[in-house]
Amino acid sequence: MSRLKQASVMTLLYALTLPVILGGLAKMQTLSTPVGIPADWITQRYLDNPIASLLHILPGLLFLLIGPLQFAPYLRQRFRALHRTIGRLFIISGIISAFAVIWMVFVFPAVGGVLTQAATTVINLTMIAFLLHAFQAARTKRFSQHRSSMIRAYAIGLSVSTARIFINAADWVFGMPFEASFTGASVIGVVLNVIVAEWVIHRRPPRLAHPKPTN
Repeated sequence: MSRLKQASVMTLLYALTLPVILGGLAKMQTLSTPVGIPADWITQRYLDNPIASLLHILPGLLFLLIGPLQFAPYLRQRFRALHRTIGRLFIISGIISAFAVIWMVFVFPAVGGVLTQAATTVINLTMIAFLLHAFQAARTKRFSQHRSSMIRAYAIGLSVSTARIFINAADWVFGMPFEASFTGASVIGVVLNVIVAEWVIHRRPPRLAHPKPTN
């Protein structure tokens, strides 16, 4: 992949995650809201469960911020020690944030009820499994499997950004409130991201043109 294509992909990934990163920073500010100030029901859930919220938001922000760097070929080839450090932080932050999401969906009033609780648990346990497999594969130098599991885990984690697109679209086009579109949008986000991840994993690299023999 050329430097231009690498930069384009990373720019696209950061553009996709920017609304979620800004939203996470806004929620961090919300958690500093003094007790007693009225808040909407969505915000109130975070205020009522600050530990679970922080354990999800802070590692989640780190996961999204360093995620694209983990897949930068230039960084992997030229700065291997840095690549390994970022990879460890990526795995640790992803696991902590995923476990916190599972905790949150049971202690918060879950949007979508039992269906959301079940889907969230399965999705996040799958992401954790991919991260653990990626770590083990790297330790045993099975780098192709490591790469595949890292891509799949990142795709699942990034689905929160993809889901936001569908949540906003449902609101703008159909006037559908957040609580009505959240579960469906989340599932669609995961499915689409996994499809893209599998395409990235299994696509064949372009063949290099061989020079014609000269007489």
